[in-house]
Amino acid sequence: MKALRDISDSTDHLKLFVSSRLEDRVTVDFPQRLCQLITSEENGHDVESFIENDIKRRRIEINRRNPDQPEEMNDELAEELTLLLKKHAQGM
Repeated sequence: MKALRDISDSTDHLKLFVSSRLEDRVTVDFPQRLCQLITSEENGHDVESFIENDIKRRRIEINRRNPDQPEEMNDELAEELTLLLKKHAQGM
């Protein structure tokens, strides 16, 4: 964090975006900066949407590699992976 703080303090022309979980206390390291708190409840839908879209994209890529083979990632596996990632993402 010290390096980021030094960079941030050295110029007004540079904008930093720092994201962390609440327990990391970024506000302690950047007390003079604007901080916007976004809760997991507010961000959860975006995270879930990202996971769903990324799984779909990766599924297409994986299955396109070997078009003559059975699907490596079928509906059941894609759904299981999506649910697992959503569960462990905890809105972040």
